[in-house]
Order: sequence, then structure tokens, then C-alpha cells
Amino acid sequence: MKTKISNSICSLFLVLLLLALFALAPTRNAFGVVPAPDGGYPGNNTAEGTNALFSLTIGINNTALGASALLHDTSGGYNVGVGSQALALNTAGSFNMGVETQALYNNTANANLAIGF
Repeated sequence: MKTKISNSICSLFLVLLLLALFALAPTRNAFGVVPAPDGGYPGNNTAEGTNALFSLTIGINNTALGASALLHDTSGGYNVGVGSQALALNTAGSFNMGVETQALYNNTANANLAIGF
């Protein structure tokens, strides 16, 4: 009888110990979407897509969404390229927005807006 009680107490203690360890385990960061959104790159830059903002060195506040969007931008700032190859050849132009595939593809100037292919 005594061994049965001590086995029960040991089992109860083990279960409580495991629950306590589980409760104290660090939790993962919770985000609204999985996987968590990209961004927070140096200079307030955001890139999503294969080779988006690939050549960036000192440019700030750029957003590139799509494959090769703002591909060659190195020092331009405040640009938004949405779509595959949008603003792809822009290297130093700033304050530009290209929305759609290859919008402003050959752009090298400042303050332009193109919506559409």
C-alpha cells in the first residue's frame, strides 16, 4: 500500500513539474500573419520579392514589392516600386513611384509616377 501511495505522489510531482516547466518556457513572438512581414531593413527600406532592392547601398525609405523591383537602386530614396521589374534600372532617382510590371523600368530621374506597364 505504501509503495502505491509513494508512486502516486511521485507521478503527481512529475506531472506538476512538467506543467511548471511548460508554463515557464519562453513564448514565440506573435504576429498577425505567418510568416511575419518583412521590412525594418536599414534606412527604413522594405523589400519583398526575389532581388527586390538587390543593389541598395545608401538609399533610404524605399519600398520594393515584386521580383526585381528597384533592382539597381543604390542611392535613391523615397521610391516605391510595386510589380515585377518596377523601377528596375533606377539607380539614384528619388521620389518616384512605379506601379505595375516594368513601370518606370528605365527611369533615372526624380519625381515621376507611372501606373501601368
